[in-house]
Amino acid sequence: MVQGVLTKHLKALKPNKSLLMLNLLMMLESNPSWSQHRLAEEVGTYSNTVNRIMKGLVDDGLVEMRGSTNRTTTYHITEEGRDLKRKLLNAFSTEIIQLYGKIKRDIEGTLAPQLRGFEKKNIAVFGAAETGEVVVQALVDLGYPICAVFDNDVRKQGRHLGGVRIESLDRIFSKPSEFDALIVASYSRGAEMFDEVCSLIAKGIKVIRLQD
Repeated sequence: MVQGVLTKHLKALKPNKSLLMLNLLMMLESNPSWSQHRLAEEVGTYSNTVNRIMKGLVDDGLVEMRGSTNRTTTYHITEEGRDLKRKLLNAFSTEIIQLYGKIKRDIEGTLAPQLRGFEKKNIAVFGAAETGEVVVQALVDLGYPICAVFDNDVRKQGRHLGGVRIESLDRIFSKPSEFDALIVASYSRGAEMFDEVCSLIAKGIKVIRLQD
């Protein structure tokens, strides 16, 4: 879980040597037979960069290399390597938590003026990915009740986010009178998702984007 967050959801962070090293140590712990080319693909960097960092890890006794050929080579984290991984993970976790707080406060600042007067209204959230989780928590902290969460991903439908069951958008289109506001909870797909629901504006629902 943490490995996925670091490798796929922190693309905005500067890919410095420490972060790359942490990613490699976490991957090797469960995938010792992965080639350096595969590691580079998973981390999202160049093979020569991984080669340089891996050489340093081996030379410093943090990773042990076994095997006599490229096909049989495996990488194993030593106890010193595990200790470094724990220290790096603690450091980056602290930064991530601080970043989460800043993002949530920014979302609160965006939503609060647009939701003024909606304290007792029916507010729904469209998008149950990571941004949706932050939006839901921001709404809870602002004191706004959430009556529904929608997502197009059928794998998420039926699960719960913030104690609210995730549903298909079909409900808000079939019963628009049950809702007063819909928040589009996405940055990367915000415009696309807004286009999906902008017709609800004509039905009296206030549709809010995070970029507004």
